[in-house]
Amino acid sequence: MEFLSYATLWLCFTLGGGCPGRQLIKSAEGDNDSAIFVMGLIAGAAIAHNFGVAASPAGLGSNSAAAVIIGLVFCAFVAIFSRRSPAMQG
Repeated sequence: MEFLSYATLWLCFTLGGGCPGRQLIKSAEGDNDSAIFVMGLIAGAAIAHNFGVAASPAGLGSNSAAAVIIGLVFCAFVAIFSRRSPAMQG
């Protein structure tokens, strides 16, 4: 499960254009896309803690495995369907 969670993390940051630190700096510089990314990070953390998905010192949450798989499928869907067609690349 740890490998799938890191794969999801890698895919999310690749689609987002960089690590969270870079996105914070770019949002402070006025980049709206980075600001949306940072707000998504905050909302995702809130959702993870409210629905028992986040890990704690006691171990993984009861829904952690399902959340990782759903997140990986969602990110793969976004990656596949957000590609530009060769005709639009000009």
